[in-house]
Amino acid sequence: MGQIYQVLCALALFILTSNGLFGSANELRSYNFPDHYIGVKGNEGHIIKQSVPKKWALVNPGLCGLLGTVSLQSGDDPTRYLRHRNFLLHEDEYDGTNLYRKDACFYLRKDKWFLGHDAFESVNYPGRFIRHQGYRLKLHQYQSVALFEKDASFLVLSPVCNKFQSQNFPAYSFGLVGDEAHIITNSGDSWVAVSPGLTGQPNTTSFRSCDDSTKYLRHANYLLWEHSYQNADLYRKDATFFQHKDKWFDGYDAYESNNFPLHFIRHQGYRLKISLYDGSELYKKDGSFRKQAQESN
Repeated sequence: MGQIYQVLCALALFILTSNGLFGSANELRSYNFPDHYIGVKGNEGHIIKQSVPKKWALVNPGLCGLLGTVSLQSGDDPTRYLRHRNFLLHEDEYDGTNLYRKDACFYLRKDKWFLGHDAFESVNYPGRFIRHQGYRLKLHQYQSVALFEKDASFLVLSPVCNKFQSQNFPAYSFGLVGDEAHIITNSGDSWVAVSPGLTGQPNTTSFRSCDDSTKYLRHANYLLWEHSYQNADLYRKDATFFQHKDKWFDGYDAYESNNFPLHFIRHQGYRLKISLYDGSELYKKDGSFRKQAQESN
């Protein structure tokens, strides 16, 4: 009898989740702690600072079957979902009950309070949203205060690792020498182009390391470095760039500093830096880069 029940649960799970997935490798990044992602400790839901964040599939519609809902399915084990119990979030094994399906079902509120950041509203407790408090994930009643809205906002990120190839040195791309950013040949380094960038402005990008999600490219003293995230306004601005598609050459983009207008990323003596645009043909070539997605391992 127990085996039959397990088979029926597995079949129901397949039917419920076969309608749609927003990928099986999404990361859910906190709005106000951008180096923390939704993860689990044991089976408890937390936001966690990790070099490699936990992955989630956003099943659409969610287990409850309602339009506009999602369920957060573990990327490690498709039989487990994030659900609330006693207003705390847990990653529990699917048990086939109606209560579980409702507890694991959330309305996805796109750009609810901040551009590019979504909120997750409970299906069976309308007006309650997933938020973090003391790093623990909870289901709380909405409060019209800035802290709540920040705690309850998450960037759904489908990380794609990219190379950034130089226009005038096509054998060279962004790379690291220690923590210094250069253009180098045969670079093993790649970055996720996170949009919007850390400042949250439209049409911006931040370059997050593919090897360590807590590190970004940023400028300091006009030179580019890969530094660990710092919860400071200066860091967020230094690590955010306006992306100008096909700025000077088709297929090559330019990246303008957020806090130093008309200063673009360029290479000079192979070192990556930001410098003031001078209108020269050499500058345009030095400041143009092609984004090339890398195949997943």
